[in-house]
Order: sequence, then structure tokens, then C-alpha cells
Amino acid sequence: MSVEGIFVMTATCPPPDALVHMEVILHLSNSGSTAQMKSVMKVLRVDHDLAGNNRSGFSATGKGFLLSTLSERASREVAGLIKGSKEAAKLHK
Repeated sequence: MSVEGIFVMTATCPPPDALVHMEVILHLSNSGSTAQMKSVMKVLRVDHDLAGNNRSGFSATGKGFLLSTLSERASREVAGLIKGSKEAAKLHK
């Protein structure tokens, strides 16, 4: 999962170019809170028989996730995770 995309392992995959409504619930480690992320994304590709063990998955991308949290502490924790993810991505370019 990244800021603008996701790869989902699943038994049943949508077709390429399908629009999927994504909802991700994050259980935050230290705060005991949760955060919810939602997005509508377009399926880019579907992979079947991953690693030769009959597992399937699909990648999707969109404009990003809409984040909602239930507390200010959870918001700060998620912001830190996003910042760390962006910094790590810059190092790998």
C-alpha cells in the first residue's frame, strides 16, 4: 500500500480497468485508536497464480486515500507514518 496505490491479495479479482471502492482500517500501534482510509481506485493489472501457489492479486491506483481518524493522537500517528513512507520512497529513487 502506498499513498496513491495498493496491491491486494484476494481469491477473486476484479477485471482490469474496473473501479473499486477501497476501505482500509488501520489499527494504530501505540494509541489503541483506529484510522479509516477510503478511496475509489482503478484496477491496473490482475496477477494469477502468484509464486506458483494459486494465489491471485490486483494492483489499483487513484488520487489517494481520504483519511479519517477518531482522535487527534491517531491523526498525529498517521501523519508520522505517511511522512516516513514519503521519505523512504525518496531514498529508493
